[in-house]
Amino acid sequence: MPRLHGPGHFTEDPYSQVVSPHGIPVDDLVAVLQKKIRRSRIDNAVLAAYEMFTTSADVAQHLWRRLRVIAVEDVGMGLPLGPVLIDVLHRNFNATPGGEWMMACHAVRRRTDGRARGGMSQWGG
Repeated sequence: MPRLHGPGHFTEDPYSQVVSPHGIPVDDLVAVLQKKIRRSRIDNAVLAAYEMFTTSADVAQHLWRRLRVIAVEDVGMGLPLGPVLIDVLHRNFNATPGGEWMMACHAVRRRTDGRARGGMSQWGG
């Protein structure tokens, strides 16, 4: 009987077969993005995000989905209004023809910066 719940087999992941313009598998970029945000490595997190951004419009949207999850799971109360900030930046990104790299870059920087401070941020979001 086929499984009716949970994620599918890893080969069903649409990003497992996609590579960036520099030949880096997108699923590896997602892992690097999340790990570097967790470790407060802004430069490397931004590089992973840029590689995702330049791969395709679909992968750029996947970047935003991952940033939404990271804002809730990893940063949490370090930036309590972080999910709202990500949403606003994503809306601005979508409103710009071709997207706007600076919106995505700022979102990654705020996620990493919020993790670096830990605890309740003075910025508040």
